[in-house]
Amino acid sequence: MGNVLKYAVCIVVKYAVGIVVKYAVGIVLKYAVGIVVKYAVGIVVKYAVGIVVKYAVGIIVKYAMGIMLKYAVGNAFICIHQH
Repeated sequence: MGNVLKYAVCIVVKYAVGIVVKYAVGIVLKYAVGIVVKYAVGIVVKYAVGIVVKYAVGIIVKYAMGIMLKYAVGNAFICIHQH
């Protein structure tokens, strides 16, 4: 009887540990993936926004400078011709 009990406990423990490990790994993986994805997306968005802003500002500044120069040169010519 003692041996049967020992085997029964052994089998139950083995199965219980297997199930707990399986669930624990599943839950940990689910959370880990969620956290990693969240951070990765955050980092990518941060960098992407930074790069886009940098380029956009560069382009806007370039165009603005061009327009300002055009007007400045135009005004200078007008000024020279008026005097």
